[in-house]
Amino acid sequence: MEENDERVWYHCTCHTYAAWLYGDTRGYRTRHHREHVEGDYKNPPAPGQYAGQLKRSLGLLIQPPVRIQQDYREIVGVGWSRSFANTRHKFSH
Repeated sequence: MEENDERVWYHCTCHTYAAWLYGDTRGYRTRHHREHVEGDYKNPPAPGQYAGQLKRSLGLLIQPPVRIQQDYREIVGVGWSRSFANTRHKFSH
């Protein structure tokens, strides 16, 4: 890089439909963090603690959750710079 090279970096993410629902067993956040929710993906809430919220979220879906199958993950990542793409079954970044 040259001394006056001003690079701009963006952190871009995308996700699939119903990737992380209200009541998710990995923990979740409410919109604008209006409600305190115990746990996160590293320290999930106690099993069943938010089962009612998850059941409601699943009942409100208008189609099944979308998952990116292993065979298609590389295709999803093609639009990204391959050195930065990380495509999983629910998201890509």
